[in-house]
Amino acid sequence: MANKNPSELSKALTGEVAGVQVISTSGQPGSNASIRIRGLGSVNSSRAPLYVVDGIPFGSDLSGIDPSDIESTTVLKDATATALYGSRAANG
Repeated sequence: MANKNPSELSKALTGEVAGVQVISTSGQPGSNASIRIRGLGSVNSSRAPLYVVDGIPFGSDLSGIDPSDIESTTVLKDATATALYGSRAANG
């Protein structure tokens, strides 16, 4: 993270982890990108991943987190995320 010096967390994740797609829905500067892990996810439920900050599920948008405050990131996919956080982490 320190080497990239990103302005947003979603930009820092772009191209870093296999299976993580960062989709910019708008070309407008400052607009939030959506993050998908391993495809589209559920048909009936939310497709957004579960964000956990300091061990607590984070229910807000990632733009509320300053990238300079982040020491490290970990992306859990599939059974690993479900084993730790249950069905809420089904989308990663």
